[in-house]
Amino acid sequence: FFPSAVLHSFKSAVTLLRWQAMNVLGCSCETNHATRYDEVSTAECQAEAEMIFKAEQELVELRWNMQKARSTAEQQVEALMREVEALKKSEPELAQEIAEAVEEAQTLQAAEKAEASAVEKAAQEADKAVEERHAEVAAFLKKHGFRSINEAKRSFLSSSYALHRAVKLGDARMVELLLLDGALKEQKESGLLSSGKTAMQLAKNGKYANPAVLRVLSDMENRSKGA
Repeated sequence: FFPSAVLHSFKSAVTLLRWQAMNVLGCSCETNHATRYDEVSTAECQAEAEMIFKAEQELVELRWNMQKARSTAEQQVEALMREVEALKKSEPELAQEIAEAVEEAQTLQAAEKAEASAVEKAAQEADKAVEERHAEVAAFLKKHGFRSINEAKRSFLSSSYALHRAVKLGDARMVELLLLDGALKEQKESGLLSSGKTAMQLAKNGKYANPAVLRVLSDMENRSKGA
């Protein structure tokens, strides 16, 4: 049942174990090797060799069972194909119905696959957009000396925020990106020379009034309320 390669492996394992046993005993004489090996390590070597042989037996048996199962599956497929061919001859209408059902199932499967691919692509594009947004916000914060979106940049008797800076620059896009990344609309500037206003108040009236910026702030506020 088992190939000769397994028996060869068994013999090789025994030889190797004997050599290892002789090295452990530290003998220099071949006679002493054989004698002391027989007295001390024969049982251990045999037990270990039997374990190796048993493992190889199990491996061969597993491979044989796998091959047998594969052959059985192939035979079943061949039998099914023969039945289909016979059905085409004896019951052409039924065979046509089966063919149409199979085609419909394949079409549905293709559509589901295309939909899953589209969803995955959209998710990847969304992830990429988020990464690009984070990078753009980080560059803005670094350029204008802010440590984070909602951490105030303090100077002599005053403090300001990244969102206020974007409003003052009239940068509607950056205002939107900062809000998407969690900028707080209710924060106010402070200081002797600061207005003490929120970003929304800055965009509504005064020196930094800007309709485009105000529209972004209003849209984002309405969106957050709707959520």
